[in-house]
This record gives sequence, structure tokens and C-alpha cells, in this order.
Amino acid sequence: MKKVSGLFITMLLLSLSAPMISLATDEVSTTSSTKKEQVTPVLEVKNLFVKDVNLPTGTKWDASLGFNGVEMSDGTKLAWKDVVNDLIVTGDVNSEQPGTYPVTYTYGNKKATMNVTVKMMEVVKVQAISLKDINLPLGIEWQPINSFNYIEMSDGTKLSWEKVAKDIKVTGVVDSQKQGVYKVSYSYEDQQGTANVTVKDMEVIKVQEISVKDINLPIGEKWDASQNFNYILLSNGVKLYWKDVVNDIKVDQQAIDTNQPGTHKVTYTYDDKSASANVTVGIFEVIKVQQIILKNTTIPNGSKWQTSDNFVTAKMSDGTERNWAEISKDIKIIGTVDTNKDGVYKVTYRLEDKEETAMITVTSKKILPQTGESKSTIMFVIGVLLIPLAAGIMIYKKKKINLD
Repeated sequence: MKKVSGLFITMLLLSLSAPMISLATDEVSTTSSTKKEQVTPVLEVKNLFVKDVNLPTGTKWDASLGFNGVEMSDGTKLAWKDVVNDLIVTGDVNSEQPGTYPVTYTYGNKKATMNVTVKMMEVVKVQAISLKDINLPLGIEWQPINSFNYIEMSDGTKLSWEKVAKDIKVTGVVDSQKQGVYKVSYSYEDQQGTANVTVKDMEVIKVQEISVKDINLPIGEKWDASQNFNYILLSNGVKLYWKDVVNDIKVDQQAIDTNQPGTHKVTYTYDDKSASANVTVGIFEVIKVQQIILKNTTIPNGSKWQTSDNFVTAKMSDGTERNWAEISKDIKIIGTVDTNKDGVYKVTYRLEDKEETAMITVTSKKILPQTGESKSTIMFVIGVLLIPLAAGIMIYKKKKINLD
């Protein structure tokens, strides 16, 4: 009987403890699950990118020049400013002594080495920032690109807005809702420039039309975007030519293989207008300039001279001739004429691969008539003398009649 009683008590205790054990197990399981959910993956450095650098002798070395970025394991990309405080750079560079110097960059668990080559070379610097003063219609938003032309480098290259936009600094505020003159300054490297933006109530000039043309391009000939372009007509009647818009117009073209026959589409976009033209590459006769015909001239001191004054015609290989209006945008003029100083000036006209030179004589002396003009002058003088002679004869006859 005692054994049965003991067994009964044991089973009773076990049945009472089972829910408690189950509850405790659930708590442990829940806690464990929660801890697993709170664990975040450890970010690691996936790639450390560097690049070799050519450094002109005497130019200060900066470690940021050889750094090209860090890629993390989650795809994030870090720039120099993000890692500069933690990045370790080892290696010395003597910028006064030509040679190649290895430099090692360490970030996290990654290392990368690049070479700095110190040598005598031209240092390309900013030569000038070309800006323009503009008039802005009241209520039209101003953008920094509106007053920007280009940046000229010391090697002669010109940088467009797209190439410098992220590095150039623009200061100054233009309130397009309030009339007035606003100054805006542009800084790039060690150069700066200032432009004026005049906000006033004026007509908003818009692009009316982009005039383009289809062209035939002989196989092997080089294609240039200006070949399909005629002009841009503005709402005020002004026409803009290629030289006026080359820095701002966008040209979207298919890959033009001038060595294979085919037709390619070219789209020109300026402001909110677009126009398309075709470039057909094939076997065509190449029409070239055969001869440029000019004339020498003599002009009085102080008079006005224009390049068209000495141009006669341009003869083409197909037998046609081109006048000044047809070739003026393509012809290059070399030389100037000072119409306020006596002398003989040479001016060269160059079109494609042909060129000719004209002589312009500026003189303070009386200019004698050209061949063919002398007879006209004599006849004019005779005519002037005949007028009083005829008048005298008429008066004489009238007096004679009265006497009779």
C-alpha cells in the first residue's frame, strides 16, 4: 500500500511539472529565436581600387590622387572623403626626384599597391573660365550652365559644362522673380570668373525650328555633326549657326561606320526642340574645291573693309561655282587689314585643302580709276561741260530773236 501511494505521488508531481518545463522551454526557444533575428551581417571590404599616377616633377603628391574607391560587401561604394580617416597609406614619394615610387593603401582587410611615376611633363592647368553676361526673362529659372561657355586649359583644350559640373563652384543667388542685376562667380581650381545675370521683363525667346539636312557621305570620308546642321531659328527671327550652338546642342547618333554602306539617323536637340537627319554612306562622287578666285583691291584710308570684298568665286570639281553666301561659314580667313594705316596687307582665304591670297592696299592718296573707269570719267566731264555750253547757245539764240 505504501508503494502504491508513493507511486501515485510521484506521478502527480511529474504531471504538475510538465507544463512548467514546457513553458520554460518555449521561453528559451523564443529568446534564442529573437537573438537570431537581431544578428546583423558584418560588412567587409570587398574591393580596394587604386590607380597608377604620373606626377610632374615638383608637383606636390597627395594620396587621394592614387585612390579610386572602396567597394563594400553589400555593394556600397565609398569615396575618399568616406575613408580618409581610416585608410592607411604607406610609401614615400619624392616629387623632386624623377622615378617610380610604390604606394600601398590598406583599408579593413584589403591592401592595394599603385605606382607614382615622377617625371618631367607639362602641367595642364586652368587657363581661363569663359563666361557670358545674359538677360533673363522675369519668372524664368536661372541655371549655372546658362552663363557658362567653357573652361580653357593650358594645353589648348576646352572643357564643356558636363565635364566640370561636379567640380566647379558657383556662388551667388539669382532671384528670377525680382528685376535686377545679379553677379554670379565661378571657381575652378585656381581660376575664377564673374558673370552678370540681368533679370527683366522681356520677351521669352524660344527655339522655333532646328533646320537640318540629309547628306550623302562617300565611303571612307570622315563624318562631322556640323555637316547635317543648317541653323536654329529663334522666335525673334535670329538664326544661330553651328559655331553659335556647338557647346550647347546635343547630338544623338547611331554608330556611323563610314567604311560600310548604309543609312544612319542623327538627332539634334536644342532646348525643347529636336530634329533628325540621315547620313547615307555609299559610293558617291566627292565634290571638292578646285580653285578659289580672289581679287586685289585698293581702298582709301579710313574706309570699311570686309572679307567678302576680295572674294570672287570658288570653283568646284563638278564644274559648279559657289558664291560667298554659300561658303562663308566654312572658309577660313588668315590675316587682318588696318584700314586706318597705309600699307599693303595680305589676306589668305582657305577652303578645304585650297587657299589663295589677296592683296589689300590701304592708301591716303587719291585712288586712280580702275581700267574701264577712265572713259566713264571723261564722258562725265564732257557731259558736265556741255550743259553750260548748251545753255549759252539757247540764250544767244533767244537774244537774237528778240533783236530781230
